[in-house]
Amino acid sequence: MKVLIALLSCFFLTSCYFGANESGGEIVNNVYSARWDNESWISYSKSGEGIWDPENIIVHHQVFAIGDYDDFIIAKQHPCRNKKPHTTHFDDLKPDKDITIYIIIDTRNDSYIVHRYENENDFNEAKTRFGIPIDLTYKFYAKEID
Repeated sequence: MKVLIALLSCFFLTSCYFGANESGGEIVNNVYSARWDNESWISYSKSGEGIWDPENIIVHHQVFAIGDYDDFIIAKQHPCRNKKPHTTHFDDLKPDKDITIYIIIDTRNDSYIVHRYENENDFNEAKTRFGIPIDLTYKFYAKEID
């Protein structure tokens, strides 16, 4: 009976494992895509450690498209409707899917400058200025967020 209780306890405890839906990978130059369930961030870390730490997050949640070209990262994000300060309070993540923010991250010389554009025309002009192909495809695209 004790063995059965021990096995059942182990079974129930393993179903409480947090972080099972985490994934992350380097995009380019120490910039990572970090994903937990359906939420995606872009974060910076020299070692690959700490990509989940709020202080390393460059672009907060609701990133739904990511691509890269040379030392540049392009991304799309829906801003959060919740305007109060927050990073990982999952109940507060409410994307405004009527708005898309277009992002270019310049990683040259470890600068990690984030350029944000509110319309696709300005985004495409910036891509041309930086030498990024206009028709560059996204390596990551989350239809469920878009």
